[in-house]
Amino acid sequence: MSSNGPNTLETKAFDVAGNQGSSTVVSVTVDNTTASGLDISNWKLVQANSANTYNLAPGTIIPDNGYVVIGRNATKTAFEAFWGSALPSNAVYIDSGGAFPVINGSENYTLYNEAGVEVDGTTISMASSAGQSIQRRAPCLPANQTASWNILASSSGSPGSGAGVGCGIGVVINEFSDALGTGNFVYEFVELHYDR
Repeated sequence: MSSNGPNTLETKAFDVAGNQGSSTVVSVTVDNTTASGLDISNWKLVQANSANTYNLAPGTIIPDNGYVVIGRNATKTAFEAFWGSALPSNAVYIDSGGAFPVINGSENYTLYNEAGVEVDGTTISMASSAGQSIQRRAPCLPANQTASWNILASSSGSPGSGAGVGCGIGVVINEFSDALGTGNFVYEFVELHYDR
């Protein structure tokens, strides 16, 4: 398999006498994404207010028009019970084991690919008092503008759903949500959406 990006192709043919013929060199662009999703292994999410960085594990695939939901420290079953619905089949849940996110207020996020190139962000910041669910209105709206986001109560969190009409922009930060209540910080999350 060739790596993503520009590549060249040339064919060679040999006859029984050993004579060789070559085609013209052709330039092609390789895209190894599949119909089932995009490999976002080793991409990273940076939470600026706490200098907290989360690296996505090798083998992390975000489904086409689907989601990756990074929870703080809850099993998938407990996470779904807290938010009141099962995640759909096009949502991948990751339990960060307490590493990410750490929502205490004033959070904003930036997404980088494996090469360290900024893919999306920096998002707007959550209120300094936290207690919110920040949901992107549509993937193609700029991450750094307040008008691009719905700023709702924490209880309005909708992990694994709710992406607006897209434009094929790629992977974006779609939602980040606090989880109010004593001990409920374990249900905080950041959600990515693959607008394909």
